[in-house]
Amino acid sequence: MQVSERRTREGGIVGVRTDITERKRAEEALQQAHDELAGRVGELALLNYFNQLLATINDMPTALAAVAEAIGRQFQASCTSLALLNSTRIELTVAAEYLHHNNSNVNRQHKTIALADNPFVGQVIETAQTVVMTQPHSQPWNEGIYTLMQARRIEGLMIAPLLAWGETIGLLWVGTDDPDRKFTNAEVTLLETIAAQIAGAVENARLFQQEQEQRQLAESLREVSIVLNYSLDWETVIAKIWEQLQLVIPYDSAGLFLYEEDSLVLVSGVHIAADFLGHRMPLTSPNPTLIPFRLKKPVAIDDVSQHPHWQEDCLPPDPGTYLIKSWMGAPLLSTGEAMGVLTTDKFEADAYRQAQANILQIFANQAAIAIQNARLYRQAQQDLKERQRAEEQMRHMALHDALTGLPNRTLFMTRLDQALYQARDGAWQRLAVLFIDLDRFKTINDSLGHQAGDYLLVTVAQRLRRCIRSSDTVARLSGDEFTILLDPLQDIREAEQVAERIQRELALPVNLQNQNIFTSASIGIVGDAQTYERAEELLRDVDLAMYQAKTEGRARHALFEPNQRSYVLERWELENDLRQALARQEMSVYYQPVVALADGQMSQVEALLRWQHPQRGLLDAGQFISVAEETGLISPLSEWLFRTACAQVQVWRTEGHTRLRLGVNLSAHQLQRPDLPALLQTVLTETGLDPAALELEISETIAAYSVDLAILTKLKELGVSLAIDDFGIGPSLAMLKEFPFSTLKIDRSLLSGLTGNAGDRAIVLAAMALGHHLNLKVIAEGVETEDQLALLWLHHCDEIQGYLYATPFRLRR
Repeated sequence: MQVSERRTREGGIVGVRTDITERKRAEEALQQAHDELAGRVGELALLNYFNQLLATINDMPTALAAVAEAIGRQFQASCTSLALLNSTRIELTVAAEYLHHNNSNVNRQHKTIALADNPFVGQVIETAQTVVMTQPHSQPWNEGIYTLMQARRIEGLMIAPLLAWGETIGLLWVGTDDPDRKFTNAEVTLLETIAAQIAGAVENARLFQQEQEQRQLAESLREVSIVLNYSLDWETVIAKIWEQLQLVIPYDSAGLFLYEEDSLVLVSGVHIAADFLGHRMPLTSPNPTLIPFRLKKPVAIDDVSQHPHWQEDCLPPDPGTYLIKSWMGAPLLSTGEAMGVLTTDKFEADAYRQAQANILQIFANQAAIAIQNARLYRQAQQDLKERQRAEEQMRHMALHDALTGLPNRTLFMTRLDQALYQARDGAWQRLAVLFIDLDRFKTINDSLGHQAGDYLLVTVAQRLRRCIRSSDTVARLSGDEFTILLDPLQDIREAEQVAERIQRELALPVNLQNQNIFTSASIGIVGDAQTYERAEELLRDVDLAMYQAKTEGRARHALFEPNQRSYVLERWELENDLRQALARQEMSVYYQPVVALADGQMSQVEALLRWQHPQRGLLDAGQFISVAEETGLISPLSEWLFRTACAQVQVWRTEGHTRLRLGVNLSAHQLQRPDLPALLQTVLTETGLDPAALELEISETIAAYSVDLAILTKLKELGVSLAIDDFGIGPSLAMLKEFPFSTLKIDRSLLSGLTGNAGDRAIVLAAMALGHHLNLKVIAEGVETEDQLALLWLHHCDEIQGYLYATPFRLRR
């Protein structure tokens, strides 16, 4: 209402009252609209300011701090807080806070709010509704939050949820210390708008961060993959993993453990003491490192001080001094089995979550591939080396003798062919080839056994190596045959000197079964090897020269002569004829009488095998027995000899010569037959000859090489007697005591010098004395003169055998 006055002409006063209520209302409405517009503009400016701040997603913590301060000033609040839910949605973490009074006494350590301990806060998050309250102290906060609110003098409070995609991701708190302060609906609406704006920015920042992390993860994995593809050195790959892992999941220290012999062994690490590398962790240990190994999945521990195993086994007495606060580990898996563990740790709590452990698993998978590749490569290299060694060994075995290690026939012939080609193609140079055959090796091998024979061959091979130069080749051709290629050669005398050197080496004793064995060799030499076109022809001729040396008395060498080729043909013909001799009834038995000096009567006959060859005439055993042994014909020949001689002596005994006995020589080959005792038993039974009438003669040479005592014992058990033949030429007297001999036969080579050579006479007399001392019957072989007979009779020789009394005779058919 407005009142106005005016004076009249009459001097009076006229009062006018005007009603201005509507105008006032209009003015007030206008002012209110103006104020609302100004507020709206301010709010829009504020929201625009927030947009600008929150657009800086690269530095969200700084932006949120500025937003918190702007909100506090806008609402004239004493405190403003922005709290975000963690990935597990069980805790709120204060991301930004504004305090109007900036009270230094305010406790700023409460950065996390556990929802389990604050049901009211959890309810706000669950309902996603803005809450405005007075006297918030009456709410069921936990003790820590209550103390915090008291310190900040909060009398009124607004809490707005931060919503993203319909889900609460955090809370916006605005508090006032003015007990009369009332928050309006407009302020609530504004706060909700700001909360939505913050939530969008935070979510965008999260998405951006996730995208950046994914890009970094992809880039890091690509970097590791590049190294993984070109390097088979697992340590190089692990070094790259340490480098790239730091960019994806920062760590303070890291370690790689590999499974070895029921333990995890630390083989690599970052910021780990060098002396700790190689540390072994038994699988029975409760150490948390074994958890991902056993579970075969990644594990994250956000606070090691709260983990039971860390408390029991890892933490020091004062856990506060322990640097590691957060830890995670991922197993290295190969074909579903754990082969190790990759670990990282931080010196601050709550640094790791399961999501980071899952990422660590990806790097652990790459580490597993690197280590497996390295192992496979190492295994492949080892397999390749083993294959190469096997191939080299196979090549070596194909070209070398397995027993002696010498080149074999194949390699020798190859080198000989090459030498012949070079001699023809290049400068003319002289070559020589030696063929070496051990004398009496078969006797040694049969009597001492194959193991002793092998040892002798190895020893001979070693000695042959010492006799040649590095440019020469020594090879084992077969059995006891060796060949030597002398390349180059000045003259034939060099080859003969090598042969002489070989004989000296072989003359040295070889200890076999605790006794010294002596051997020698027959050596053939071709001194002009370069004149040959083919190696086979050369080997044939040097073999002939060796046989020539053997026929000349053994332990010697012979140069090849062309006429020696006829010797081989004769030997082949002899072998073929020998195979048919029994069927053609060309074999016969000659009997050499043995006379007892006591009465001059014939006491024994020695059965001697003879061959009536259709072209060569009568051959004694020495001319064909070696061929029989080499071809295996010795068995049927010796069996025929036993049957024929035993049957004949039995006839003579039946006719009245009851004292007559039979002597038969045994060869080394026969003594190696395990069925010899059974054979003799059969022959004696079939012929009816008394076993006591049979005497088996074994040469001293054969007996010296340890004839199997078991066979001799079985022969003795048959009732036959055993005689040592050719006594005086062998290397040992020990067999007289060792073996069950009944007779000692002195070799004819000693009898030839009995009357004219003092040395031979001394040996013969000593042999007779020794035999009598051992209760052996003594027989002298090869008695041809009356002087020999007189001397033997004077020294009580028991029996004699020789041409003085009778030559060997045969029965007429």
